[in-house]
Amino acid sequence: LTVIISEHVSLAEENKKLNCNLWSYDGYCIVTIFKLISRPEEYSGQKIAVVGVGSIVFESEAIFTDYSSFKQFIPFNSISLQLTSIQIKKNGWMTGKYLLIKGDFTYPEKSMKNSNGVLDNIIEIKRVGVNE
Repeated sequence: LTVIISEHVSLAEENKKLNCNLWSYDGYCIVTIFKLISRPEEYSGQKIAVVGVGSIVFESEAIFTDYSSFKQFIPFNSISLQLTSIQIKKNGWMTGKYLLIKGDFTYPEKSMKNSNGVLDNIIEIKRVGVNE
């Protein structure tokens, strides 16, 4: 019981340090893509882990709220991704799949193309769930 309580306390301290409301994963705040899109200014400048449907295609890199938004390429339901050409080549096969992506989130100025924000300095792209 002591171990569980101390682990919970250390996670709570980590979340507070990261300015996470609920959860963190490996030093990154876990945020739903809906919350990130609806209140991007709250997370600007933070390390974020988010799940959504990935588009890992040159000049179309984004993570979408759901498969339908991905298929119709609805930008209002997405966050832009800044990926390197190596990341695109390595992970392109995961386009259209649900992914966990960890990176630094920036809420850009209103004049930028995607007003929902950008995830850059991406350190992990991992497939989650099954959606064939």
